Amino acid sequence: MPDKRKTYYNPSQKAATAKYNAKAYDEIKFRVKKGVKPLLKELAETQDMSLNEFILTAVEKAADEVNFDLTVK
Repeated sequence: MPDKRKTYYNPSQKAATAKYNAKAYDEIKFRVKKGVKPLLKELAETQDMSLNEFILTAVEKAADEVNFDLTVK
């Protein structure tokens, strides 16, 4: 009978993904007070969004309000 265990990234797949992410994306880290993160996640879920999508949407909305162009040149 075939083994039906969940397969995980092997080290070379993990390295390739990390290399691609480093090339394709910038990362921004910010801190909130203890206990705020789950509240933000809950708020995002009420909008059917991930926390990342929720934050990006909020930034885009703020940029639109002041006519700031976020298009990468």
